[in-house]
Amino acid sequence: DLDCGSIITRSWTATDNCGNATTVSQTINVIDTEDPTVVSAPQDVTIQCDQPEPTDMPVFADNCDDDLEMTAQSSTAFDGCTTLITKTCTAIDDCENEVLVTQIIPSSDTTDPDLLGVPADVTAECDNVPAAADVTSTDNCTDTMEVFFADGFEPMDCGYVLTRIWSATDNCGNTTSE
Repeated sequence: DLDCGSIITRSWTATDNCGNATTVSQTINVIDTEDPTVVSAPQDVTIQCDQPEPTDMPVFADNCDDDLEMTAQSSTAFDGCTTLITKTCTAIDDCENEVLVTQIIPSSDTTDPDLLGVPADVTAECDNVPAAADVTSTDNCTDTMEVFFADGFEPMDCGYVLTRIWSATDNCGNTTSE
């Protein structure tokens, strides 16, 4: 590793049998104008909102500096249903040459919520119809959701069919109905 702007001086001396000597020297000005290179970079990837953010880091190399200075920054933009994570890594060598790698990670919610407590279909006597169940919902990304309930009657010759439907919609418009 040579520091940026180093000077190397080499000298050669030739001496004959009589002790006469001649010295010549060479001065080498060492410069580094090449940016570091990217050996490998993390690929852009899309994740679900409940998945952890990838932690892959780029690998850099340089022609003169084995100990690059690396900086990493992350920014997040949220548009209501998708989070856009932008990761930027920079490698800087001793001579201030630099290279930049950017990774884009959209995080979205495409998973329907789950309904909990939906009862199974039953046959009941007309004077013993069970009350509507208290159904709740869970979601991988939305903390709280309202569960909507609707029922409908279909008359039959002897009795009726009561159809109950529960539904929940998360913040991203993913809906489940049972």
